Amino acid sequence: MAIDRRVSRTRQALYDAVVRLMLRRPYEAFGVLDIAAEAGVGRSTFYSHFRSKDELVARSLERLRPVLQEGRAAQIERPRIESCQGTLALLRHMHGHRALLTALEGSAGHAIVLTAIREELARFLGAYARPGLHRGIPRQLVLDFITGTFMSVATWWLTERPEMSAEEADAMFHRLVGDGIPTGFFADDARKFAA
Repeated sequence: MAIDRRVSRTRQALYDAVVRLMLRRPYEAFGVLDIAAEAGVGRSTFYSHFRSKDELVARSLERLRPVLQEGRAAQIERPRIESCQGTLALLRHMHGHRALLTALEGSAGHAIVLTAIREELARFLGAYARPGLHRGIPRQLVLDFITGTFMSVATWWLTERPEMSAEEADAMFHRLVGDGIPTGFFADDARKFAA
């Protein structure tokens, strides 16, 4: 049991260290040695837990699981879409870490973080999704659609309209997923798009 706690403490120290470094320096400007030094551990300790800086960053997003679980428990009281509870909590979490996401923009780290968030959301929603086809559409494609839409809304919100509340952004996400493309979104005359 003591080993598990020690492993957990070491990983937490590494997660915290990489976040501090990402807030201070460009993602490409630091490496494993910098992270290990920031965490107060040796290089070999780092490599006993993670293969690379990118893996550390991606795995650090596993900490979103409790955020999603707690969000689902709170949101299930007022469901909008049966399988999408937890998204409001995730948006609030992302807003709380907006400085980090902004610091990472344009770097390889930004793509790693966004991909890891999407994967955690897909894993979470997939745990509640029924197997099989849904209206003739494969389950995985539905999950990809939901998580892709979520990430589009979240990144638009954080970059274009950060003053908007998480509740408003979540409502937009649910409207898009629940209702699809708004009626009248596309012009009736296809010739307008001809080159």
